[in-house]
Amino acid sequence: VVLITPDDRGTLAKTLGALRKQTARDRIELVFVGPSADALGVTADDVAGSAGHRVVGLGRPLTSTSVARAAGVRAATAPVVAFGEDHSF
Repeated sequence: VVLITPDDRGTLAKTLGALRKQTARDRIELVFVGPSADALGVTADDVAGSAGHRVVGLGRPLTSTSVARAAGVRAATAPVVAFGEDHSF
Protein backbone atom coordinates (compact mmCIF):
# COMPACT_ATOMS: atom_id res chain seq x y z
CA VAL A 1 0.00 0.00 0.00
CA VAL A 2 1.47 3.33 -1.07
CA LEU A 3 0.73 6.12 1.43
CA ILE A 4 1.42 9.69 0.35
CA THR A 5 1.64 12.69 2.67
CA PRO A 6 2.61 16.31 2.03
CA ASP A 7 4.17 16.61 5.49
CA ASP A 8 4.59 13.75 8.01
CA ARG A 9 3.06 10.48 9.14
CA GLY A 10 0.58 12.30 11.38
CA THR A 11 -1.53 12.99 8.30
CA LEU A 12 -1.76 9.22 7.78
CA ALA A 13 -2.80 8.31 11.34
CA LYS A 14 -6.38 7.29 10.52
CA THR A 15 -5.30 5.26 7.49
CA LEU A 16 -2.52 3.56 9.45
CA GLY A 17 -5.02 2.67 12.16
CA ALA A 18 -7.25 0.99 9.57
CA LEU A 19 -4.31 -0.90 8.07
CA ARG A 20 -3.25 -2.17 11.53
CA LYS A 21 -6.69 -3.82 11.84
CA GLN A 22 -6.35 -5.82 8.61
CA THR A 23 -6.19 -9.58 9.08
CA ALA A 24 -3.76 -9.74 6.14
CA ARG A 25 -1.44 -7.13 7.70
CA ASP A 26 1.46 -9.58 7.63
CA ARG A 27 1.15 -9.69 3.83
CA ILE A 28 0.98 -5.93 3.30
CA GLU A 29 4.05 -3.91 2.39
CA LEU A 30 3.76 -0.24 3.40
CA VAL A 31 5.42 2.39 1.21
CA PHE A 32 5.47 5.89 2.71
CA VAL A 33 6.11 8.80 0.33
CA GLY A 34 6.65 12.41 1.37
CA PRO A 35 8.88 15.42 0.83
CA SER A 36 11.66 14.06 3.08
CA ALA A 37 12.26 10.54 4.37
CA ASP A 38 13.54 11.90 7.69
CA ALA A 39 10.60 14.29 8.15
CA LEU A 40 8.05 11.51 7.61
CA GLY A 41 8.85 10.18 11.08
CA VAL A 42 7.66 6.62 10.46
CA THR A 43 7.79 4.67 13.73
CA ALA A 44 8.21 1.00 14.55
CA ASP A 45 4.57 0.94 15.70
CA ASP A 46 3.47 2.20 12.26
CA VAL A 47 4.99 -0.81 10.52
CA ALA A 48 4.75 -3.50 13.22
CA GLY A 49 3.32 -6.72 11.85
CA SER A 50 3.51 -5.64 8.22
CA ALA A 51 5.31 -7.63 5.53
CA GLY A 52 7.81 -4.81 5.20
CA HIS A 53 8.06 -1.14 4.58
CA ARG A 54 9.90 1.51 2.63
CA VAL A 55 10.18 5.23 3.17
CA VAL A 56 10.62 7.42 0.10
CA GLY A 57 11.67 11.05 0.34
CA LEU A 58 11.06 13.09 -2.79
CA GLY A 59 13.67 15.69 -1.85
CA ARG A 60 11.21 18.52 -2.51
CA PRO A 61 7.73 19.65 -1.49
CA LEU A 62 4.91 17.43 -2.67
CA THR A 63 3.25 19.39 -5.46
CA SER A 64 1.97 16.47 -7.52
CA THR A 65 0.33 13.30 -6.30
CA SER A 66 1.16 11.63 -9.60
CA VAL A 67 4.90 12.15 -9.02
CA ALA A 68 4.57 10.82 -5.47
CA ARG A 69 2.50 7.82 -6.57
CA ALA A 70 5.02 6.96 -9.28
CA ALA A 71 7.85 7.12 -6.73
CA GLY A 72 5.87 4.81 -4.43
CA VAL A 73 5.21 2.29 -7.18
CA ARG A 74 8.91 2.26 -8.13
CA ALA A 75 9.85 1.62 -4.48
CA ALA A 76 7.28 -1.15 -3.95
CA THR A 77 8.39 -4.77 -4.15
CA ALA A 78 4.96 -6.40 -3.88
CA PRO A 79 3.33 -7.87 -7.01
CA VAL A 80 0.19 -5.74 -6.43
CA VAL A 81 0.17 -2.06 -5.47
CA ALA A 82 -2.75 -0.19 -3.89
CA PHE A 83 -2.94 3.49 -3.01
CA GLY A 84 -4.17 4.20 0.51
CA GLU A 85 -6.05 7.42 1.14
CA ASP A 86 -7.45 9.06 4.23
CA HIS A 87 -11.07 8.70 3.14
CA SER A 88 -11.19 5.09 1.92
CA PHE A 89 -11.00 2.13 4.26
